[in-house]
Amino acid sequence: MDPFARLFLYGLCFQGAIFCVTWAWSVTVPREIEGMVGSCLVIPCRFSYSEYPPKNKGRVVWYQYVNRGYPLVCDPQNTNEVIEKFRGKTFLDGSPYNGYCSLKIYPLDWLHQDEKVYAWVDPGYVTYRYFPFYDKAVKIHVRNGADKPAIYFVGIPKVGQQITIQCTTYHTCRPHPPTLNVNVEGYDGTPKVYHQEVHEGKWKITMEQTWILENAHQTITCDVRHPGGQRASRTVSLKGQCSVSKVTINPNLEEFLEGVEKNVVCSVFYTCQEHRPDLSWNYGNMKVSSNFNKRGSGSWESRSILTFKASASDHNKALKCIAKFTNGQIQDGYITLQVKRAMFSLGWSFSMPSQVTGLRGSCLVIPCKFEYISPLPSDLKVMWYKYATEGYPVVYDPEHPDDVISDFKGKTYQYGSSTDKKCSLKISPLELSHHKQRLYTWVDPKPISSYHRQNYQDKTVELYVTDRVDEPEILIIGTPKVGGQISVQCSVYHTCPGTPPTLSLIGPPGKGGVSETQVQDVKWKTTREQTWVIVEDQQTVSCRVQHPGGRAAQAKINIQAECSVGEIIIIHKPEEFLEGVVENITCSVFYACSKQRPAIMWNYKDMQTSSATTRLAPTNWQTLSSIMFIASTDDHGKTLTCTAEFPDGKMPKTSINLQVKKYEPPEPKMPPAGPDPNGTSSISHIWAAKVSPTISALTLSCVVVPCAFQKEGEYPVTELSGMWHTRDGGYVYHNGQSRVLDNFKGRTRLVGNLDQQNCTMEIDKVKPHDNGPFCFRAEKGMDKYNFNNSCVFLVMKASPNKPVMTPLPEEIEEGSAFSVTCSVEHTCPSHPPAFAWNVKGGKTTSSHTQSSPSIWQTSSTLTFIPAGNNYEEELTCSATFWRGKRQDSSASLNVKRKQSLLPILLPAAAAALVTLALCVGAVMCTKRCSRKGNDEHPVRPPRPKNQRSLWKRLSRGHECNTASWDVGNTGHRGLPSDFQGRPPRTEERASFWRRFSRRNPNDLLDRPPRPEKRRSIWSRFSRQQHGYRAEQNVGYKANNESLVGNILTKSKPRCPSPESNLKSSHAAKHRNDDGDNIYGNM
Repeated sequence: MDPFARLFLYGLCFQGAIFCVTWAWSVTVPREIEGMVGSCLVIPCRFSYSEYPPKNKGRVVWYQYVNRGYPLVCDPQNTNEVIEKFRGKTFLDGSPYNGYCSLKIYPLDWLHQDEKVYAWVDPGYVTYRYFPFYDKAVKIHVRNGADKPAIYFVGIPKVGQQITIQCTTYHTCRPHPPTLNVNVEGYDGTPKVYHQEVHEGKWKITMEQTWILENAHQTITCDVRHPGGQRASRTVSLKGQCSVSKVTINPNLEEFLEGVEKNVVCSVFYTCQEHRPDLSWNYGNMKVSSNFNKRGSGSWESRSILTFKASASDHNKALKCIAKFTNGQIQDGYITLQVKRAMFSLGWSFSMPSQVTGLRGSCLVIPCKFEYISPLPSDLKVMWYKYATEGYPVVYDPEHPDDVISDFKGKTYQYGSSTDKKCSLKISPLELSHHKQRLYTWVDPKPISSYHRQNYQDKTVELYVTDRVDEPEILIIGTPKVGGQISVQCSVYHTCPGTPPTLSLIGPPGKGGVSETQVQDVKWKTTREQTWVIVEDQQTVSCRVQHPGGRAAQAKINIQAECSVGEIIIIHKPEEFLEGVVENITCSVFYACSKQRPAIMWNYKDMQTSSATTRLAPTNWQTLSSIMFIASTDDHGKTLTCTAEFPDGKMPKTSINLQVKKYEPPEPKMPPAGPDPNGTSSISHIWAAKVSPTISALTLSCVVVPCAFQKEGEYPVTELSGMWHTRDGGYVYHNGQSRVLDNFKGRTRLVGNLDQQNCTMEIDKVKPHDNGPFCFRAEKGMDKYNFNNSCVFLVMKASPNKPVMTPLPEEIEEGSAFSVTCSVEHTCPSHPPAFAWNVKGGKTTSSHTQSSPSIWQTSSTLTFIPAGNNYEEELTCSATFWRGKRQDSSASLNVKRKQSLLPILLPAAAAALVTLALCVGAVMCTKRCSRKGNDEHPVRPPRPKNQRSLWKRLSRGHECNTASWDVGNTGHRGLPSDFQGRPPRTEERASFWRRFSRRNPNDLLDRPPRPEKRRSIWSRFSRQQHGYRAEQNVGYKANNESLVGNILTKSKPRCPSPESNLKSSHAAKHRNDDGDNIYGNM
């Protein structure tokens, strides 16, 4: 085939392969995306393979879109190769194995403005494939400042009703969303937070809060805080609608008797207290009384009671009640007056509603009252009839029950007594056949047939029968809080007061009762109220009503109880603290829910604390935290604060003011010298002692009490038994451990030597109550030795002293050495603090000094050369005291860096080493080949007597031990005048360099024969001579030894050998420290 055609065919195949690979996978990213500076940005990315999926789908790399090259933006496997502006700020978001290739940039910087990036999901290198980068590149826009959140209200804001607020903002950082905070004035409930993806890479976060609006004006603030510190807020003033109900007048269906006073009540409900109305009537010159009451959350009622006396002219007129609200709104209500004249032909009148409604299967009571203008007749009876155009169908006749029509036979009864002027009728059970029938009453002793029935239809009541059962109403009285009492009222309206429906509350057990009230002329209200204490996880209360006849209904309500938090108090509050003396302070907090158990924290560290939680009642928990507080004079005027951190974010706190008094040692009281006053044969001696009256001690560490005394008399007193005791006589230290107080057993020891008048004592594991005072005394036989000024009081410290660091230079040049010293004072010289520095490669030296009779100072000096990454921006010195307490001291370390030549020197040094290795290898190969023609040597020549090791041959320091490099140079610097020179080299031995050199080939002819077995390179330079054991001691003597006639003699060495007289690198390691013992017996 023609070469050109073959090349053309290969090109077509290669382009086809690229086309196939290009369409084997696809990436979905947005064209542009915007993020906030300082926050994070997630660029959404999805990819999929249509064919040829790779085995490793986890290889996702992001690049910067540029004209030339492929700058890395994100590569989890090669993080160091990411370009500077993206290094350490890019991460993959989501699993590539699930098809996610999203890129997270955090934090977003102004350097990323208008940058274009694209994703590469192929395992192959980006240059091996064709990819339309311009089509899949994402342009990044960076903006400054956070947008104000948006506030929305769900529902119409009406006072007394529930309202929901939604605070919303948008962001581009799903892993680190912004923080929303909604502040509703006067409400501190728990909000709900929702997250929703709006568009490619854009997310919406919403905080929702629901509460009952109780005021007409309420301020609401929504604050948003983005990662990186950007903040914005929006404040709105919510204006709630104040609603009012219709004006109602009761009674509204009764008839008024002429000349008889009757109370008429006008009431109106409204939601805003400031809109309290003024109620007035259209009838003047009558007695009126008014009042107003709060009926619930956001509900108020104003009432006006009119004592009304009707006249005959008031019949069919309107009785109006007018309500004028403060906002100018006017409401009115009225009833049409039905006035019964006092003087008419019947001589009596009755009142009842025009219609009543009852539940089928239940009972119905038709309320009815009558009035006589004269005394009630003795033979009065109450009867009821069905209204008909002809005849008088009997509905109720107590004397002739058989005359009752079939629809009502055995189903009607009188409700109430006629002597009380009651004519009410009870129908039970109410049936569907009673629907829309009209009834009326007759209370005259004369029969109804004696009068005509003109206008009687207007005096009838119409019956309505229904099958619908109304659900009971449930009302919560009070704010539901766990541990608090709450009352639930379940109410139902009915028309059967004699046989009311049965109410049952399904929920927690409690106390309560049932009440019955008449709310209207034809309606009664049965209410069951139950009171109990709310416990945790109690949510639903159900109320079930069952009417006579079996019809029932049920309603339920969810109770969202708050977990209340009680007062946090400090139980024990000392008026004054004594320096260094522990006080047990207890903090107590009460709360209702066990899941709200708080963590109690104190504002002082390094002090022993303990906590305990007790259940005082099913809904009352108490957590106690006690701190063994040790005050110092620096705490005077400060506060000791106790904070209870609850899981829901509440952090109540309380504090006490610290009044610290410095400890003043009392005047010492010593017994007189002479015979024992107790009458024993012992003699008491009084000597002088030197003990500091107060010494600070770090709790949990150790403390050393320096003590020295002076004997009196010319003769020394030895073998004294020393002991330390309290003022009460208890032994803190004694030779017999059984006599030591239990609290001090195993913690005290005498570190001084009494024979040297040293009575120093050490107390280990110092406890907060180890204050003392402790006094020293001694015994020997029957003699008692007491000492003046021998008592010490330990001032406790909870935290150790902070180390003090010498000032650092303002600027240190990289590579130059500097020194810094860190010092700290303590009272435990037997276990001084250990220092540590946060640098690598530094050299430290420590020192211990006594700065005062009872205070020691430990110092650590760091000599350090900052270079590379062996230091941090802050130099920190940490002092760890005996048994673990630690204090740090830091200072800024400002190092001026040098430009590194390492990238240039490393390749050059590597090339030089490779070249040198090749040259040495070539020389060795050439030498080996040149020796192949020589005969084998049967016996190796003996090693010269004064043959030196390889190191000595190359070292200049050997001039003092053997001969000079130049045999004839006797005037060499550093040699003695009587130096005899170097012995001649035996057998014309070649120099080290000539052994590997090709020069002087004639010297090869003078060499001794080669041994049979040629040794390795290592064995040539080793001192071990294989096969020549007898010659191993030739020439190996010290520089002051000589061999004369097989007798080894020694002379005074002219220059000591470093090998035979090694010198320590640290002279201080061999010094005599016998005089440095501060105790005398350690």
